[in-house]
Amino acid sequence: MVKMEKFSEFITEEKDEPYKLLVLSHDDPLDPNETGPMIKKKASEMGLEVYLTEFSGMYMEDKGNDQLVYSFPVNEKGQAQIPDMKDEVKYDKPFLINPKNTLIMARGVGSTVKTGNLSWRTTCLNLEHQGYTLINPISCHDICNDKWHNQVIFQQNNIRTPNTALIRHAEGAEDAVNRLDNKFPMILKTAVGSRGVGVIWIENLKSLHSVVQLLHREDEFVDIIIQEYIKTDYDVRVIIAGGKILGAIKRPIVNEDFRSNVSQGSEPQFYELTDIEAKESLRASEVVNGAVVGVDFIPTKNRDKESPYFIEVNSTPGLMGIEAVLSKAVVKPLIKGQNRSITKEILKMYMDRNLWVKSSKPSGVYEKFKHKVLGEMVGTMDTGNSAENSVIHADSYDISGKTLSFKLNGKTLTTSYLGDYKTITGSGEEDRPKIKLDLEFNGNMYKGLPFTIDDRSDKSTLLMNRDFLIQANLTINPAKEYVFTP
Repeated sequence: MVKMEKFSEFITEEKDEPYKLLVLSHDDPLDPNETGPMIKKKASEMGLEVYLTEFSGMYMEDKGNDQLVYSFPVNEKGQAQIPDMKDEVKYDKPFLINPKNTLIMARGVGSTVKTGNLSWRTTCLNLEHQGYTLINPISCHDICNDKWHNQVIFQQNNIRTPNTALIRHAEGAEDAVNRLDNKFPMILKTAVGSRGVGVIWIENLKSLHSVVQLLHREDEFVDIIIQEYIKTDYDVRVIIAGGKILGAIKRPIVNEDFRSNVSQGSEPQFYELTDIEAKESLRASEVVNGAVVGVDFIPTKNRDKESPYFIEVNSTPGLMGIEAVLSKAVVKPLIKGQNRSITKEILKMYMDRNLWVKSSKPSGVYEKFKHKVLGEMVGTMDTGNSAENSVIHADSYDISGKTLSFKLNGKTLTTSYLGDYKTITGSGEEDRPKIKLDLEFNGNMYKGLPFTIDDRSDKSTLLMNRDFLIQANLTINPAKEYVFTP
């Protein structure tokens, strides 16, 4: 069985750094905003500055290097005060955010019950482009908000699932059933849905035809999948954050039903994972690029040796059920001196900035850099350069003791000489002097970048190495030039 991670293995106290928390959410009558207010409450108890917004009506304005977030007021139950035709439009006091100190939890992106707005997804994409860390990234939401997409990703990565088929058109039910070897009963699911909504028990082909035709009459573009029914007394929800398993609960099947969602009345219980269940759950989280997710599976009879059947990964997992169960569990809490709160443990983990993963920004092959003395320079973004130093051109240079002076385009820079770096080139082995430079790129200052000096006549002034590309979180588009600078 899997043991809970020790506190010291999870969080290094010296790395703890408080942050602002922006929770983007939506309160829907069919999908109430319960977890959002709980996150706000737990974050406030930890001393974090937190703001709960309503996606509907939300907008942002730039304020220097910061952004101001405007939202309709949201009460302690997560309900937004959205104006009607007779009401004056009133916004809450704006919340100031910055990529360096603000973590964003995006809940409800691409709404799970088809009442969302695509502009919400665009908002999150824009925040990622501005350098914010989102939990979860849009790439994760895109997979998890579509059960068929989730299924395809599982198949691509050899993650075990119930046999599943897509019903590709209104009259495609029989073809899909044949792909499942006509084994009834089956489970029908709309590709978009949550909380057990859109999940239907199918006993025969006649009833399947009826349901499919009804769904297509209501929405001609609905995606429908059917899945083999695996008899079980419960399924399992695993909460994973930052690549670590924080806890798991089993959700017994609701009486006279086949679903196990807490929202459908299931009463969850503490669950101890086997090694293979833990390993495969972590894999399921990883393949969807999950930061904080709920992984759902049906256990096999031989839990110690067989992988479970994975149902889906939820990118906006409800935490109410597991919060209640684990608060009573006899497990060492990650936050000393408190009753166990999985929500607080997640928030505590992200005080370690090493977990703040920003979506990479596309860069051109050539980009411009600035130095306070040397001025503007063109750099080649070289993904194949695995050397520990980038390279800068010099018209000439002179070394005197621990000082190096070099000339570039009529300008002279004097800096510390850090010794020589031995490199292998097409013409053989050579020694190049090492220095460090502070360069501005895309509005950010990168201090102490390691460089060697070389003759790069008729080439770009700079040759930036792979380490810099990783540090700046860049991906290179070979068809583009000067993406960040004209």
